[in-house]
Amino acid sequence: MFVKLTIIIIVILILLGLLKTHYQNIRLAKSLQTQPSQEIYQLDHFLSPVIFSKISQKINLYYQEYNIRNDNIMRKGSSFSHHQMLKTPLNYINTVFDNIEVLTEIKKRTGLGLQYVPKTDPNRLGVLIYQKPQDGIDWHYDGNHYYGNRWVGIFTVKNINQKTGQPSSARFNYILGGREYSLNSQENSLLLFRGDRIKHKVSPLDKGEIRIVVSMLFCDICEKKVNPLNHLYQHMVNLSFYGKS
Repeated sequence: MFVKLTIIIIVILILLGLLKTHYQNIRLAKSLQTQPSQEIYQLDHFLSPVIFSKISQKINLYYQEYNIRNDNIMRKGSSFSHHQMLKTPLNYINTVFDNIEVLTEIKKRTGLGLQYVPKTDPNRLGVLIYQKPQDGIDWHYDGNHYYGNRWVGIFTVKNINQKTGQPSSARFNYILGGREYSLNSQENSLLLFRGDRIKHKVSPLDKGEIRIVVSMLFCDICEKKVNPLNHLYQHMVNLSFYGKS
């Protein structure tokens, strides 16, 4: 009985310590953050035409070979994370995006001082593919298991109706300030937004359409929260995108 009581007390003290650390980190992060003036940015012509052309060629050649189909209640589509691109021809995407030049360009255009989330996070960088009728993702908020501001980057590689040559039906829809907005991102543009604060979705594709994007995840303070609920939610999101956490 004494041993059990001692174990319970120790567990409670550990949980109280974690909770205290969690709220101390929240207060510290708020004191260090500079709140952005906008919740969403669209940066056109983000890469040079030469580099964009090389990325397009790599993805067009290899995406069918390496992508992982993962349909579920929230999302229909295929994907592969930066982990899954290693040791494949698609690792070129990692070399292009996972460098200081991308962060410098974002800083130059938006004033945001961002960094990539840690390499252990599969959401750091990945490729998302929508290529079948009804592929898309329903209304949702992203989780945030970092103490800092969390920013999603969606770089459009391909977004086209292959019969008409016009942009596909896969519009990016979001709600901001109680109003719903919709945009059809152009190729070689980077959409940067706070997915944990903006409700958003990608409307479904029609037949003969395709949308391929490079997804990136940034934050200004990339310290992971000591909150198991945040990690559980992110685990579920990772499963819905990549089939693993």
